[in-house]
Amino acid sequence: MLQKRFVYDPERFDFLPKRVSRREVKWFVLRSAVLGMVLAVVFGAAAHMQWGGLDAWLLQQENGKLYQQIVQKDQELARVENELEKVHKNDNAFYRSLLNLPRTDNAVWNAGKGGADERLIPAGVRKLRERMFRLNYKVSLQRQSMAEVARTAELKKEELAHMPVVKPLGSHIVSGFGYRISPFHSGYEFHSGLDFHARMGTPVKATGQGKVITAGYSNGGYGLEVEIAHGFGYVTKYAHLSQLKVNVGDVVERGQVIGLTGNTGLSTGPHLHYEVIRNGAKVNPYDYFYSE
Repeated sequence: MLQKRFVYDPERFDFLPKRVSRREVKWFVLRSAVLGMVLAVVFGAAAHMQWGGLDAWLLQQENGKLYQQIVQKDQELARVENELEKVHKNDNAFYRSLLNLPRTDNAVWNAGKGGADERLIPAGVRKLRERMFRLNYKVSLQRQSMAEVARTAELKKEELAHMPVVKPLGSHIVSGFGYRISPFHSGYEFHSGLDFHARMGTPVKATGQGKVITAGYSNGGYGLEVEIAHGFGYVTKYAHLSQLKVNVGDVVERGQVIGLTGNTGLSTGPHLHYEVIRNGAKVNPYDYFYSE
């Protein structure tokens, strides 16, 4: 705003207002306009910086939340993948092998990859999407495998009921199938079954449905033994028993107690010697145990 100017009038002995010229008015207006534009630019820039910083902060907070969600989903998928791998391993190692079905090849199992070009998607999101794609692929593959197993098992239901697929008792194995150092003489010998550690008198269970064909003492060092014919080419032997719970001709179910562990025959201590004979040949019983 233009300030009033005063000049001294010697005739009136007083200060009188001085008249402002048009030139001064023009310069005042021009200066005011220039100053106004400068202030507008300065305050505008300041406001932009202030609101721009706020937007950036809000965006940073939102990105942080999204990152935490991605991490959480990734962990959840990892747990699901772990459980799925257990199902797949059991399916391959036991069910498909048991039913004489070809195993799912590892190259096929691990073939799942991402979809279209996703280079513009952030790395964390892209990784999560790829993981979900692989998981969906494996779930679909496992579903197909289990459907095939179910169809085959239905056709082989009777055979499965007779097959020796459980352990005769729950203790650990102290001697495996194959060649070993003989506990009775020097040198190696072929061990035709599995030896289970057990205290005297531990119940021994039939590993599959079948008919008892031997129940008594053996002349071959097995001591008191039981043999069960399961059909479909399977026979199981339970040796070194202390007591029998079945007789020849009895039909037994899987899990039925057939005798008690002992130390009879050629034995160094109480235990159970267990054999599986398939089509007349002694095979590794461990290959028939259900894998949990």
